[in-house]
Amino acid sequence: MNAKDAAKISGVSVRALHHYDAISLLSPSRTLENGYREYSDDDMDRLQQILLFKECGFSLAQIKELLNSPCFDREKAFDLQRKLLLHENRRIESMLETLEKSVQNMKGKMKMGIKDKFQGFDFTNNPYEDESRRLWGDKVVEQGNAHI
Repeated sequence: MNAKDAAKISGVSVRALHHYDAISLLSPSRTLENGYREYSDDDMDRLQQILLFKECGFSLAQIKELLNSPCFDREKAFDLQRKLLLHENRRIESMLETLEKSVQNMKGKMKMGIKDKFQGFDFTNNPYEDESRRLWGDKVVEQGNAHI
């Protein structure tokens, strides 16, 4: 699959794909004589993993380190990413509920307590940080925390 098609399917720009290649995060399996890049199914699997890690808040440098680690396990990564995204989904749903209640409170249709106004706001550490440390090491997690 060429870069244009890979970009269209994945939602990233061709420029992003070129950047990923330049930083050795995702290199196409084949580059044709005319300079066109060809991405294999394995390349697209790696791109999916990159985008999932990005959605979970990892930097490109961290993602590169994770994916290049000899102990990287794709199935374990999917499991952790699922947990992180479900946690984020619950947090967002709670904040949306607080927002709706706040609108109702503002309109005088209900009364909110002070504590209720902050339901869903959670600035504590990620509940899956220990699992991330076990899977990929302290350095990657510390870089992620610093990035966030």
